[in-house]
Amino acid sequence: MFLDIRKPISIESGGKYFIDTNVWYWMTYISSKEFIANPPEEYQVETYPAFVEKALDENAELYYSPLILVELARLIERSEHAIYKRYNGELSIKRFRKIAGERKAVIQEIKSAWDTIRSMAAPLAVSVDCAFSESLLDVIERYGLDGYDAVYCRAMEENGIINIITDDKDFRAVDGFKLYGCYPT
Repeated sequence: MFLDIRKPISIESGGKYFIDTNVWYWMTYISSKEFIANPPEEYQVETYPAFVEKALDENAELYYSPLILVELARLIERSEHAIYKRYNGELSIKRFRKIAGERKAVIQEIKSAWDTIRSMAAPLAVSVDCAFSESLLDVIERYGLDGYDAVYCRAMEENGIINIITDDKDFRAVDGFKLYGCYPT
């Protein structure tokens, strides 16, 4: 079920909400940046953070997957690389990583975003073993999710969480979830 967060929506006090990587990315990193090219949409940096704040005000329980760090770090590094290239010319990501000052700045951005996430939400317990991995194949096939989203889907199922705050339309295919989002029409 899709719930448009641009409209008035009641949030259940004490309800459990998983926050997807894209929302964390906009809340913890993008909102503090100025972009010359490919800026985020206004709804991404305004509506999602406002909804998460509303959830916190209603004493909702917010969750993240510890694996979000991997996805988030990749997004932040790519963004910082794009900013660097815009002002300094073409450079491979491998060479960009070797520039000490730039690497330090990227790591600081990742740490700052991660600290914010950990201060706002609790980690979802996930035991990644062979059985869990095998179950991911079923989720990937059944719902057409990518690997990260399949992990989040299974972790939510294992922890009894049906609410997800996301801008990822792929989750619409998953039965039994309530998607809180605001896709542009």
